[in-house]
Amino acid sequence: MSDLTWNVLSSPLSIGIYIAAAMLIAAFVSATTGVPPYILVAVAVVLVLFIDPPERMEKLRKQRRR
Repeated sequence: MSDLTWNVLSSPLSIGIYIAAAMLIAAFVSATTGVPPYILVAVAVVLVLFIDPPERMEKLRKQRRR
């Protein structure tokens, strides 16, 4: 089960999951702060693409396997 979780979180196609989560967080932050959601969603998507979570998850997985 843990191998399946790691595979899903570190696959290149999982970037869509991370972008969807970032958009959801941006929507909630927008509702509480009053900042327009289109600005926060754009910032969130750029941050996800810049950080590249699947690559970081793969590095973390390799460190834990050593």
